Amino acid sequence: MGLAYVVKRVLGNSSLSFPNNYGLLFLLSFVFLVVSYVALSSVREPDSEAIVSRRTLSAFLRQLLPMVWEDRNLKLLLVTQIAIGFGSCALPFYTLYGKNALGMPAEQIGFLVGAQVVGAIASNAVWGELSDRVGNRSVIMFTGIMGALVPLLALASAFVVGPMLLIAVFALIGCASSNGE
Repeated sequence: MGLAYVVKRVLGNSSLSFPNNYGLLFLLSFVFLVVSYVALSSVREPDSEAIVSRRTLSAFLRQLLPMVWEDRNLKLLLVTQIAIGFGSCALPFYTLYGKNALGMPAEQIGFLVGAQVVGAIASNAVWGELSDRVGNRSVIMFTGIMGALVPLLALASAFVVGPMLLIAVFALIGCASSNGE
């Protein structure tokens, strides 16, 4: 959440103009990703007995392809993930839409980032409970529906005064993208 404030400050700083402000944000993103990677790679799993069978890539693919064609649930999962991936190609343009079409000041983009983070964090508790009670299929279905609602809500934001609906769009993006992938 603090990073949303940093984004607001960087984009709202008149001494940092484009492309320097975006360059600084990308540099900060890189630094935090490196810190995250280092922290994650320092986690040590407890020793356990693992049975590892070595297979060549061609042997693995020979086993994988029939499994995909024969297992209906796996096939549906893959098609759903690909469709969600195509839908997320538009995500960077929602910020531009807010700035250019809705007249949202650049420094308010931090609120959009914050809304996305809050949506992801808040929805994780819901997805975890839903997964435990009903199963992962329901979580994937609900997040897919939310992802499909994102462009509709973004279009509807053109008819609402102010950025509130676009902030809701980003919260919904956070909810839809935090399905435990």
